[in-house]
Amino acid sequence: AALAAGACGLGVATVTEATELRRAGVDGRILLLSEPAPSHIDQMLAADVETVAYSPARLDDFATAASSTGRRIRLHAHID
Repeated sequence: AALAAGACGLGVATVTEATELRRAGVDGRILLLSEPAPSHIDQMLAADVETVAYSPARLDDFATAASSTGRRIRLHAHID
């Protein structure tokens, strides 16, 4: 409903929520508002979900996953 009303994307808390939206046919932008565990990064990439990175270690995890899958990661970096 939000996308139909003009929202440019949706925000979710978990990779599972993002995956469920994709399975339901949502093809708009989805932003994962929490940093995913390394074990969920491949699932996040497969669902074409934007994410956030709060730590240099997670940036390394994202780079490794992107390199091994050939996919690009769209992310927002939170840097203090």
